[in-house]
Amino acid sequence: LQNKNIDIYTNTLPKAADKITLSATSGVTVQTNVGGSYSILGLRTGALADGDIPRGAFAGNSKKAKALRHAFLLALPRAQFVANLVAPVDPNASTLDTDFAFRGTTNYNSITAASGTAEYSVGTQADRTARALELVQKYYPTADADTSKVTVRMLHAGTSSLRNSMAALIVAEEKKAGFAIINYGSADMFSDSDGGNDGVPDFYDPQYDVSFHGFSITAVTQGTATAEYQSDGGNNEWGWANSKVDVYADKLQSDVLTDAQILSYRTSIAKIAHDNYWGLPLYQNPTLTAFNSAVANVKPEPIGYDVVWNFWEWHF
Repeated sequence: LQNKNIDIYTNTLPKAADKITLSATSGVTVQTNVGGSYSILGLRTGALADGDIPRGAFAGNSKKAKALRHAFLLALPRAQFVANLVAPVDPNASTLDTDFAFRGTTNYNSITAASGTAEYSVGTQADRTARALELVQKYYPTADADTSKVTVRMLHAGTSSLRNSMAALIVAEEKKAGFAIINYGSADMFSDSDGGNDGVPDFYDPQYDVSFHGFSITAVTQGTATAEYQSDGGNNEWGWANSKVDVYADKLQSDVLTDAQILSYRTSIAKIAHDNYWGLPLYQNPTLTAFNSAVANVKPEPIGYDVVWNFWEWHF
């Protein structure tokens, strides 16, 4: 950018150092945009479409599996992600408690209050982690911050310094709740080029128990986010399955609904997901765009993070 070898640069997983460096570059305009992209963490509970059956601590719907999933989510340091990694890029950043609506909307408040997900924002992280340890100790009485009793295999994109930093925070906080995390930073977590046999798991391998990554909403529709929760949903990478969720998701995807019905079905799905402790949204992803200040009309995309969405309007 400074040498004019390129005119536009964008980063969908920026860290504070990226913003600092770009902001200090002369002749460059820096934009931070928060659109429809967000990060989510899910716990592997069942078989995926290819039939792989998970064997880890979170698999199935037993009382013990649900309690351990609940504990893991309570100890998840989402606020620390935001404070340490996201807020330096986007000072207005905050945790996200549902992916059916974004903060600042009436529907967001209604869904989070009725579904129960607001519990993950109550009190301090130390309070929540203490609750998590109590849940773990019901099944592993000798577990404590120095004695991990539940082994968990975690998958994330190892090529991203942001994701690697998030993984380190997760490992440290979950240890306090009795979880020992085996951390897999995958070079290609979205591919199954090897049939799941290279020893480094991807979404098609049965050995991981938890994973986190990003999703992006590119259009405002009734069915937003439903593909994550449907039993056969294209974005369901954790084996989540519930017949009522499938009914509500089908209605959101195909029926003509009133606003009240849309809110009701979304809230119902969010509550079922919470009651089963499937996973949690983390935060809205900021996108960092820097460009030659001589280029006009480079604008943040209203939804999503595609910098070239209005390229025909660019000019010097």
